[in-house]
Amino acid sequence: MKIRNIVFTTLFALAFFSVTASAQSHKWQIGVEGGPGISSMRGDTFWDPYNPALAYYCGVAVQYNVSRHFSLKTGLALERKGTYAEFSMTDQFGRPAGKSKIHNNFYYSSIPLLGHLSFGNKFKFFINAGPYVAFLLNQVMVLKPWRHQPEMRVDRTENYKRLDLGIAGGIGVGTQLGELFFLSLEVRDNLGLYQIYGSEHFPKRTNAAYAIVGLAYQF
Repeated sequence: MKIRNIVFTTLFALAFFSVTASAQSHKWQIGVEGGPGISSMRGDTFWDPYNPALAYYCGVAVQYNVSRHFSLKTGLALERKGTYAEFSMTDQFGRPAGKSKIHNNFYYSSIPLLGHLSFGNKFKFFINAGPYVAFLLNQVMVLKPWRHQPEMRVDRTENYKRLDLGIAGGIGVGTQLGELFFLSLEVRDNLGLYQIYGSEHFPKRTNAAYAIVGLAYQF
């Protein structure tokens, strides 16, 4: 009986210290991240009248710490990208009748695969870089209210390719919040490399820069 108790106690102690060591090493991080940004389009001069527009990024992120300084990071996010243009309007007689704005909003579900390099102690500075793939959920053209006309929304999803591929890169800083949480602030750019417009005569590629705040649980 005494030997069995010693064995049980020893196994319990080994399990406890194994779990403790694993927790202290923080091999995994899982959390949420998001923030505002600015989006633009690149391509044919047809798009020159369109200006950069407000964008946003929000989602969940998972990070595996390969070593103290290098990690792999992925996740699933919702992005809104787009542009806007301001046009002069005319009445039925062709006379100037004020201005209105047209917004082209693109809603994507994106998956990044990033290499994460960090250094520092109390404050960890880091660099993220790697490819991403994004799937178009919806594309809407919004004509803002003009005079007595209400806002008009037109679904133009079918005019665009469903897939977008690109490269993401960012720099940031983070710090521990107690033993189990990590708070980060990052500036990241998602540069689209794939022609997303349905017609090859009017090539269009996405670009968006975000200020991303993240909160991750470590284990």
